[in-house]
Amino acid sequence: MVSSSARIRTTVVVVVALIALVAGVLIFRSSTVSAGTSFNEGLETIDAGSQIPTGWWRAGYGTSTASWYFDSSPHAGVISQGLRITNWRSGDRKLLTSQTGPGLPVISGRTYNLSSWYRTDGTTEFVVYRRTTGGYWSYWTSSGQLSKSGSWRNGKFTTPLVPAGTVGISFGVALRSNGTLVTDDYGFVENIAVSTTSSLASTTSSASTTSSTSSSTTSSTTSTTTTTLPSSSVLVSDEFDQSDGLITNEYAFWNPSAPDRVVSPLWAMNSGSLFARSNSAWSGVPDDREPNALSSNGNNSAIFRMITNRTSIKGVEVSFRLFAPDGKWSQLEDFVFETLGPLIEYDRTHGSELVHTLDAYLCRDSSLNQLAESLMIHRSTLVYRLRRIRELLNIDIDDSALRLDLSLAARAVDVLKVTSGGFGGRRTDWLAS
Repeated sequence: MVSSSARIRTTVVVVVALIALVAGVLIFRSSTVSAGTSFNEGLETIDAGSQIPTGWWRAGYGTSTASWYFDSSPHAGVISQGLRITNWRSGDRKLLTSQTGPGLPVISGRTYNLSSWYRTDGTTEFVVYRRTTGGYWSYWTSSGQLSKSGSWRNGKFTTPLVPAGTVGISFGVALRSNGTLVTDDYGFVENIAVSTTSSLASTTSSASTTSSTSSSTTSSTTSTTTTTLPSSSVLVSDEFDQSDGLITNEYAFWNPSAPDRVVSPLWAMNSGSLFARSNSAWSGVPDDREPNALSSNGNNSAIFRMITNRTSIKGVEVSFRLFAPDGKWSQLEDFVFETLGPLIEYDRTHGSELVHTLDAYLCRDSSLNQLAESLMIHRSTLVYRLRRIRELLNIDIDDSALRLDLSLAARAVDVLKVTSGGFGGRRTDWLAS
């Protein structure tokens, strides 16, 4: 990693852009799911033991005082869920559909319309979690801020394309400030017409991110066409289930006759390098060194252009999101805190280094003994820290489906410290030393 904040900022943009692009373009499959799944959407059925709407749970993270109640003026029926937050410093509170079991059924490559009637005087948004085929839940996406309203208002959010490897989702409306939020009559409906993305000429797709030591620039040419996918169609599919290592690079593209080049049947790189890592694809930590056949001396991913070798795909769009393309870091903050919030808060309150330990563990290419030595701690201390990380996050940090998000979020913590002096004002207290 280079030391300048501009290059560090570009590093995260490039890596996240790659992963978002991969998630957005790789696989679109069609089958059938009921258009309106029943999940106690009106909150009318209450669990006798917990006094919580059946099929829902009350969740949240951060520092605040929350109180839950049943509001006396529902949108319909006799029940609506009220939430009041005081002494807010960070995080959120929300009522989510159950994460016990597979969740609400979804299909990879489809989008879904989520809705809720609500009243609020605070900062609110839809939040969505996804369950992987491995059985783990993780944060997926969120909407923009919902409008404040003293009367009942129907909030709506359409999800991005469901990533491959997702079997279910959980969603709700989160309150991220002092104030009140009352919700009722939720909705979950599949979209029949699906948009996919491609940003290039009519027969290829690529992402291009350019950086220098003094500035970072993201460039793309995007066509906009909405299509309805035919039943059981697969446009492009790559599970990246190969061994970790180089998939292909610009050396292979510009030296087509070289016997030592590494080629991919699906992808080509005319700038940069593409690696497989834990069943995902990424750019490596970007640098500006021209790579050799194996990218062992550098990757040149400071300018990253990935192109599909498929030339039969036309009239298709590829959409992807860049974190902080305009210098505003709120989306990256949300990603970091949804992924590592409990660790960040624990480090802040206990003066520990769990985020740094997790980052080192995910990037290690050595034994635990050698990792402990590099961290200048005893092996038993490392084992304790890893156990505490697993407990706080309540996930398997060795699950290949989660490792990339964890690694990106851990790296982004330091990036946000450098680029904004903390978490954009809303969350600076989480990073206080």
